[in-house]
Amino acid sequence: MRSWLGWSMFTAHYETLSEGQKVHIESIIKMIEKRAGAEISEHPPHGTPHLTPLRISLDPLNVENRPAIVYAVVNLAGFGALRWYEWRHGVQYGTIGGLDYLIRIPSGPLDMPRGDEDRTPILFLHGVGVGLVQHLVFINNILSDTTLANRIVLIPIQPHISQTIFHPNHIHPPRKDEILRDLRLLIYMACSIAGFENRPQVTVLSHSNGTSLHAWLLKSNPELIFRSCFVDPVIFCLWEGGILFLGVLTYLAQSKTDVIYMSLDVCYNFVYKAPSNGVEALSKYFVASEMGIANYIQRNWDWSANTLFFQEIPHPHDAYRTRIFLSGRDQIVSAKRVRRYFAFHGLTDVDSKTVFVHEGATHAEAMFLGGAGLRFIVNWLKATGIGSLSGMEDFQDEKVGRSTYPVRLDDERQYS
Repeated sequence: MRSWLGWSMFTAHYETLSEGQKVHIESIIKMIEKRAGAEISEHPPHGTPHLTPLRISLDPLNVENRPAIVYAVVNLAGFGALRWYEWRHGVQYGTIGGLDYLIRIPSGPLDMPRGDEDRTPILFLHGVGVGLVQHLVFINNILSDTTLANRIVLIPIQPHISQTIFHPNHIHPPRKDEILRDLRLLIYMACSIAGFENRPQVTVLSHSNGTSLHAWLLKSNPELIFRSCFVDPVIFCLWEGGILFLGVLTYLAQSKTDVIYMSLDVCYNFVYKAPSNGVEALSKYFVASEMGIANYIQRNWDWSANTLFFQEIPHPHDAYRTRIFLSGRDQIVSAKRVRRYFAFHGLTDVDSKTVFVHEGATHAEAMFLGGAGLRFIVNWLKATGIGSLSGMEDFQDEKVGRSTYPVRLDDERQYS
């Protein structure tokens, strides 16, 4: 318990804490013991399982070696993808501050008859993996779509999560304040080009780890975001790992037989969980255990800052302004759990179109493989105004729609 609290509160080993910090932790343990009605010992009785807490930023890095040829292929493919975007779609490569980015500036007029809301630049924040290559299908879709042809498209490049081993930021990711500073500059620049620098706003579409940058922007500069789409978000219910650990300790202290219902969290699923199938094994080796990605997730990912609560989402009940897209069989994020969290806050299956679950889909399937899920996301981008979601319901028959999971609100204490 002391080991876990030392990490979760101060990101340090308990033995290295100051006396004042240790006193604070001891007071918390007393409160937990009063709540449990039993004493929690660091040395459990014989026969009681010993629990080892997961302390992601202190545990040894989970890194797997890979041949240099793997990095060579990944970087060559990334270079090829960049040249393809430049040749086929007129995309330009640039750097602002310390942030590399791609920008597509329409060759035609930016003015549109339907109003400024249809001209907001599209900011795409990608997730971990191999960078531009893995998002080839999605990026080609938005750059080729005639309805979006007069929209500026921004794609920040994140080498520290893209296996770009030759980039200086591969194992030296920028700090949160640096990324936010550069993203703001990028947004201001794009809005100035679009002709509404007096009201700089963008439409943000983020995927997986990109949703953490999305959350930072919403917390620091919500006025810069006109519309938000979270795809396979890893920013909701991040506190559950701690609740799970404390719940098990309380259970053991009470020696009761109550079933503790808690899904394992993003941290465990991405870093610690042993693969149970071929897809998870490939993801574990080629993504989660890559040196740059492991260094970022296990040493530089700010778990508390990345958590986004319902109250921090602007216009959560407006499906035109906010869209949360979940994959039903996501191996990292529990779609059922996230759906339940939002249902508690009023986004129920009965009256909400904000939260959608792509039944049967795995993490990133809609973004990487295309199909109905991808068309659903692109159609949201193409919606023409507040209250207008033209074409959004066309894919209900293709298993993209409201969750079929039952919404139960029997334990409100989890969400208060």
